[in-house]
Amino acid sequence: NFGAQNLLRFLGLGLFYAFVTLAVLTVPMLFLVAPAVYFGLQMGGTAAVALVIAGALFAFGSSMLAGAFVFIRLGLAAPAMAVESLSLRACLKRSSTLLKGAMGRALALFLVVLAVQLFIGMVLSALVPTPSIEGVDPDEVRQLIPQLVQSQTLGTIAGQIAGMFAWIYASAAWLLFYFSRRCETEGFDLEHAAEQHESACNAEAVEFDVQR
Repeated sequence: NFGAQNLLRFLGLGLFYAFVTLAVLTVPMLFLVAPAVYFGLQMGGTAAVALVIAGALFAFGSSMLAGAFVFIRLGLAAPAMAVESLSLRACLKRSSTLLKGAMGRALALFLVVLAVQLFIGMVLSALVPTPSIEGVDPDEVRQLIPQLVQSQTLGTIAGQIAGMFAWIYASAAWLLFYFSRRCETEGFDLEHAAEQHESACNAEAVEFDVQR
């Protein structure tokens, strides 16, 4: 029952992340690209194309910045839910609380994790040979179809492996940062040491009573 409750909590957190990601990607498009397209159609000509491109680029940049901010702000929600068995609302609030005064370091961690994920993907992709079909006759392309299928299959497998390693690395990095923030803001390491000392003292007291 406890495991099922935790699974439901993590499913809820995953759905919340998906909803936030969708909102971050679609809202700038609706409020920036759509008006740019509308006014561009009214203007016509080269100015319309320039306006649509500018609106799309601005919307893309806004989406990336907003997505990064939201992801960083909620980056400790999953570790808090796993370690403290918090509800969805409580773990989101907990993440914001732990990140107060540490957004700069959280941003640096986000960039490092992103760079490592891209590096893992690039390395595994480079290991997969891809035959080139540029300037090749159609008959030779037909002969290369088995190699292309094999390359596509290996590329898909490599992508899944890269995603798995990237996810493991990101989860471990954010979990360590979560414990680091708890140690800095709440003295978690001292609290844990005190609990261990108290448990050891209680065990010695019980053993002493049994011997008596």
